[in-house]
Parts: sequence; structure tokens; C-alpha cells
Amino acid sequence: MLFVLELLAGISVSSVLPIVHYALMRQKEPVNLAQQILITAIPHVIASVLFPFPHAQVDLFIKLEMLVFSILRILELRVLSRSILVSNWSFAEYIEFYVTADNRPLRKQKKAQDRHDAWKMAGIAKVHPQDRTLAYYMKLLARQCVVFVIYCTCVAYFRKYPFTAHVGILSVSDFNGLRNYIVSGVAGLCIMDLVHTPIASLVFAIFDAPFIPLFNAPHRSTSLREFWGRRWNIPVKSYLHHMVFSPTIKFLESRFLPGTVKDKHKSSSGRRFIHHVFTAIGCIASFTVSGIAHEYFVWLFFLGTQPLGDNFCFFFVHGLLCVVEFGIQEVTGFGKLWGVQGLWPWVRWAVTMYVILLTDPLMAGPYLRGVGAANLPAPEFLVKFLDALI
Repeated sequence: MLFVLELLAGISVSSVLPIVHYALMRQKEPVNLAQQILITAIPHVIASVLFPFPHAQVDLFIKLEMLVFSILRILELRVLSRSILVSNWSFAEYIEFYVTADNRPLRKQKKAQDRHDAWKMAGIAKVHPQDRTLAYYMKLLARQCVVFVIYCTCVAYFRKYPFTAHVGILSVSDFNGLRNYIVSGVAGLCIMDLVHTPIASLVFAIFDAPFIPLFNAPHRSTSLREFWGRRWNIPVKSYLHHMVFSPTIKFLESRFLPGTVKDKHKSSSGRRFIHHVFTAIGCIASFTVSGIAHEYFVWLFFLGTQPLGDNFCFFFVHGLLCVVEFGIQEVTGFGKLWGVQGLWPWVRWAVTMYVILLTDPLMAGPYLRGVGAANLPAPEFLVKFLDALI
């Protein structure tokens, strides 16, 4: 009972944060960034002292995770276009932004700026409120049931064929390891989808906002840039794009191509080359931030019992590979001017999947070693039934 009260107290303190921040935004005299972060942090410090949870992971998740989440939202507001009057948002619109990183004024502004739907051009199907009928939810429920059965099949496989997670990347000839990481990758994808879809569906239904899926058939990627840019963890990709990628490029252009220098290179090959360099730096910056965030999650989840560094190396290496891939495409035209017909797409797909699997132990390793693939939760009766079929 005491644990439940402490949990509710911690959540209540965290719930005060968006109210405080919304009040700060409505002030006639704007509060600077440092003051906003300080005011946001104070309730968390008080909560940590007055309401220490007996379970350390719950304590860290509710307090530290919510603090980081709130600070990220504050920083995100700082990179929004100046044409967006945040102070004119209603409290409901601010709460929608706080929860989903999007709201009606932002969608309206994006629609006015973009003549073409960027999501549609990327092949990502948004589900608008008017499309969420009873038939849609029945189809979604059936899909989730299929995903759950696939996940349980992966758990049954690991209990029948247990393995120890690798340290570092896989050997090119380690086909047994490749098979195991294919199964673990499918299991991880299923876990993320099973968690994201019901929660996101509920949140977007409450705010009457378009639903954006977490994945867009990542197994069909024919390049690393396609995998990370259009198919894997779409909401986070969008978040990193406007929080890290775009601000990095804008900063570099304002710092190194100010005024007349920027105009001088506007239509020249030099300008194109410089833009490619800035794009590469923005790409590396995005993957670096993602790597740091994933290391934070590993530390938070395992409380330091797992060594850090693997997740960061995974994302940093993939950032470098995306830059190399882009450079090869610009120089040779491969995957753009040629290599897009016949058997070439299959070759590109095989190479992409192979690279992802070879480096996957850096990403999945800490979780597989910390939890154990055979210890993933699943209904025992279903696992035993599937185990007999494998």
C-alpha cells in the first residue's frame, strides 16, 4: 500500500511540471532557458527527498526519466520556428505537444509550409481520426494478436535453443549467431510494437490526432539510409530530425556561410559540396545523440550492472556508414542512377540486412545479457504449445 501511495505521489509531482512550464510560457516577460530548466528540476529534487521509492528502478524511472523528458520538451520548444506563437497555445494544445511532440497548430503550420505530404512521400501511412472506425480497430486488434504470437514464438525458440549474447560484432561466417540475432531482432521489434501501438492509439485518439505507426516494414530496407530514415522508429526519427539534424545544419550555415558568403556559393558546386558536408555532420550528430540516449536507457534499466558503450558504438558506426553510403551514391550514382533494377535491389537488401545483423550485438547485447533471451515474459501455455511446433 505504501508503495502505491509513493508511486502516486511521484506521478503527481511529475504531472505538475507541464502546468508550471505552461504558466511560464504565458508570462509577458519571457523566462530564459536556464531558469525554465531550473524551475522544472526543483519539483523532482523535492520529490526525490520526500518520496523515495523502495524500488530503485521505479524511483529512477518516475523521477529522473520524467525530468529528462520535460527538459527535452523545453529544448524542443526552443527550436520551433519563430512564426509559431507558442504563447497563444491553449492548455489542451500544450498538453498534446507535451505528450506527442505535435499538436494542431504545428500540423497546420507544417501543412502550410509543405505543399507535399512528407509522410506520404516517404511511404508512411498516417491514420487520420476520420479513418479510425470500428473496422480499423478490429483490424488493429487482429494485427496485434498476430504480432503477439510471433513474439511468443521467438521466446519459445530461445527456451528451446538458448544462446549467450555476443560481445562486439558478429563474425561474417557465424551463421548460427546470425540466425539467433534474426530471432532476437524480430522479438525486439514485436516488443516495441506491442508496447507502442496500444498506448499511441489511445493517446492520439484522446487528442484527435493522426496516428503514426512506429515502423514502416524495416525488413524491406535496401539501404541503411532508408532503414533509419524511413522505416525504423519513425516518431523518434522525426524527433531527431527537427531537434538535432536541422538545427545542426542551420547552425553550421549561419556560422560558416554567413551573409554574402552563403549567397556566393548558392548555385555553385562549392555550395553543393559544403551542403553535403554539413548534412554528413548533421547525420553524425543525430546518431551520436541517439547513441547517448540509448546508453542512458541501458544504465537506467540495469542500474549500472551492464557495461556501457555498446549502444553508443552501434549508433555511431551506423551514422558513419550512412555517411559513407551517401558519399558512394553521390560519387558513383549507385542506388540512384543505376543499381535499381533487376537483381540489384535484392543485392542491396541482402547487404543492408547483413550489416545490421553483424552489428546488432552492440545494440541488443546489453539487454540479452541483462535479461536473458530465454527469460523474456510470455504466457507459459502458449510458449509450450509453440515449443512443440518448433
